[in-house]
Amino acid sequence: MGILLCVIGFATSFGFGRLNIVAGVGSVLTTGYLYGILRANYLDTYSYFIFDCAVLGFYLSLLVKRPASSSDPQVRQLQGWLTILIGWAVVMFLMPIQHPLIQIVGLRGNAFLLPFVLVGSWLQRRDYEHLAVWLALLNLVTLGFAGAEYFLGVQSFYPLNSATQLIYDSNLAVGDAALRIPATFVNAHCYAGTMVTTLPWLVGTLVLPGKPAWLRWMLALGVLAALLGMFLTATRMGVVVLFVLVAVATFSGDLKGGLRVGWILLLALVGYVVSNEERMQRFLTLQNTDIVLERIEGSVNLGFLELLLRYPMGNGMGAGGTSVPYFLRHLVADPVMIENEYGRILLEQGLVGLCLWTAFILWLLTRPAPKPGASWRLGWRLLWHACAIQFALAALGTGLLTAIPQSLLFLIGVGMVAAYRGDPVARRRNRSTKAGAVTQPDELAVMGV
Repeated sequence: MGILLCVIGFATSFGFGRLNIVAGVGSVLTTGYLYGILRANYLDTYSYFIFDCAVLGFYLSLLVKRPASSSDPQVRQLQGWLTILIGWAVVMFLMPIQHPLIQIVGLRGNAFLLPFVLVGSWLQRRDYEHLAVWLALLNLVTLGFAGAEYFLGVQSFYPLNSATQLIYDSNLAVGDAALRIPATFVNAHCYAGTMVTTLPWLVGTLVLPGKPAWLRWMLALGVLAALLGMFLTATRMGVVVLFVLVAVATFSGDLKGGLRVGWILLLALVGYVVSNEERMQRFLTLQNTDIVLERIEGSVNLGFLELLLRYPMGNGMGAGGTSVPYFLRHLVADPVMIENEYGRILLEQGLVGLCLWTAFILWLLTRPAPKPGASWRLGWRLLWHACAIQFALAALGTGLLTAIPQSLLFLIGVGMVAAYRGDPVARRRNRSTKAGAVTQPDELAVMGV
């Protein structure tokens, strides 16, 4: 069954990728959304590669048919950064510090999904809107699973095995029988991270003018599904990102008139539901400063400096915190773990890799914002804030580059932030004006078409 699911994932992503870039991305995301529950119920060696095969199918479709936007000169600087980041990961992979299979797992965790940054830079405004619709539908489907697990129990959907042990270890304070809701994902943290990462795309598209009512309702329901799903997971880190994004959207000035009223009513509805369900209020423990400080000290501590002195060239790819399948863990030599994404990069890519990533993050977060009046300005701002805070919170945990499918969507957002082109219509009008041309009214627009 694992082999069959791998073949289906590969073929589907390749076929949809041949249609257009958004269809290919949507197909890979669909596989990622379903990956956790599929692997849990059809657990074998091959089921661990369902998502990877879908990604490979999409990559192959890009090699066969690359989008025209891939030749845009605006993405060349980004291509240079990715060449350096992926190239250094390959260099570390070639250093035989760990078992070859562990090195392969490490290469996957450090470089396999990075090309999606380029994919994000190739997307255009129409692609943003199509991707948002796809995400809204996926969020609604997963909320249905989450609701069923809430009332019927996670055990009805996820059998206890080596792939789901973390789910069964994640009990809530309200009772041992209450587990954090994973919906269809690998665990609750992946569900929460994915939901909060979809918000910039959904809200950014929701505020665009001229959208039909049915589309606005679909996007609004997608946002509602993301918010409720976020609290159903009973995780805390994602709530921090969520509060920042909600604040940015609320006070941005882009929500006007009926949209602003609808946004406030939606938030009020979510607040009402959360306030009446104890299992959705675990984030309130963030008010306990002792718990927060203990969590921070467990990740950002002197252990990081000790590892820097002990492993300046790393401990080998895959041996610093990248998730290794259970059937390969015995091959890891001198296993060292630190619950810090930058510590993981240090252990697997050495000090050079850590410096390269630090430089890239600083470059990314200093990209110029779209000019006032740009059609997707709010979406860009939400993506920028999502990237910034997730990079910051990476110091408190691992998985930023390996969470399925959150990392894929996050990296697409990184590419969009780095190479946003603005409104192509406005750009053409500006070029015509600079050339001294007189802009003529669109005849179809005058006719009301």
